[in-house]
Amino acid sequence: MPHSSGGGSHGGGSHHSSHHSSSRHGGSGRSDPHPIRRTHYPGARRYRYRHFGRTSYFYCDTDPSKRWSPARLLVLIIYIPVLIAILGPLFKYGGLSVLKKPSSTEIVISDEADVLDDTGALRTSLEKFYKKSGVVPAVVTVNE
Repeated sequence: MPHSSGGGSHGGGSHHSSHHSSSRHGGSGRSDPHPIRRTHYPGARRYRYRHFGRTSYFYCDTDPSKRWSPARLLVLIIYIPVLIAILGPLFKYGGLSVLKKPSSTEIVISDEADVLDDTGALRTSLEKFYKKSGVVPAVVTVNE
């Protein structure tokens, strides 16, 4: 014997909750000539993004990466002082050479342990090192 629980179709009522009254992200009350919506509209392309490991889609008729947003202004306001703090000293001190010149550029070779045979060849190579790097080298040997 056939049994009917009534009702029939759910298509006409508000049982299906895919319609939302706010279809724009961050709605400010203004009419946007290029809205971002969760549903397709004429002329819109589908875009995909990932948020907390889930893939979501939205539709827009312009490239969303080219849109102006208050968040971009906030990022710019934060980045400018950070860049000035990082790059300012580089320009002030002439690049990465922040170290000051030593008061004496004399190369020191002190062989108190008497282990060096040819200090002339050592001095020549230390002078080449100084000319190339600007660092004043010193070699000191001691007995413990």
